[in-house]
Amino acid sequence: IGLYRNHWWLGLGRSIVGYLRDLLIALLPIRRLPKVLRIVLLGTDPKFVFLVHPRRKEDIHIAWPFAWPFRVLLRRYFYSWLRNLPPTILDVVKTPSGVDGVIVSSTWLPDDLIHNRKAALKEARKCARFAAKLSRKDAYLGLGEWWPFLTKRGEAVQKYAKSRGMQVTSGYCGTLCSLQLSASEIARVSGIRLSEMNVLILGVGKMGASVAQVLVNEVGKIVVFDKNRIKQERVAGELKQRTGKTVIVGLQRPDQIPSALVECDFCICTTSNLARILAPDELPEN
Repeated sequence: IGLYRNHWWLGLGRSIVGYLRDLLIALLPIRRLPKVLRIVLLGTDPKFVFLVHPRRKEDIHIAWPFAWPFRVLLRRYFYSWLRNLPPTILDVVKTPSGVDGVIVSSTWLPDDLIHNRKAALKEARKCARFAAKLSRKDAYLGLGEWWPFLTKRGEAVQKYAKSRGMQVTSGYCGTLCSLQLSASEIARVSGIRLSEMNVLILGVGKMGASVAQVLVNEVGKIVVFDKNRIKQERVAGELKQRTGKTVIVGLQRPDQIPSALVECDFCICTTSNLARILAPDELPEN
């Protein structure tokens, strides 16, 4: 919450210099920057690029404080104008093991991506071109946020990225690690042992099923729900075969979700169709 109260978090000068660098890279008519230039511009020779996009308008205000005059001048056309701009580098990641990379963001907001799949794939290819310029040959392009869903877990851009000398991964591994760490942190700040916590998982597709597999035998109870009953029963059955101490429960109907939310300590939602199974006024208090 504090982050979104500070629209000048990145710094005016740093954001201007950073985007001028990104604009220069995007406009250069070459497929890949020379290694020396990559190190000069980025401080490292990236082995991976992690692709994301703004989650909401506040993300753009934080990353690009220099853009506020355009927001005033263009008003309601500002965010559609942003879609024409090249991707941008959010940060450089350096690790003790030397597996360094960069985080690149598209300028498209989720609603624009989701409601225009064809244009979203073009944007994904544009981001892949930009990513290839930043990284060494055969670097990995990891997809975050909505990109795995929009690109069929990377399959829709795999061939194009390969032609640019990159390998595409879905990015789900990072999301899975993040969810596991979040569960541990929730237990810590709540003062409840993780082994005693009850968890509700909404959606048991690839991510939901993977989260459940990670948490089984780590928490007290796992409650799962998916609109696809066959998928839910299959995942619940697999969990029951693996569990030694975690209770596995499958909900039968969407109207059981509110009471499950009351009984569980936290909920992990991995479905993009939440509005179809739970209305905002069905959320329990607190």
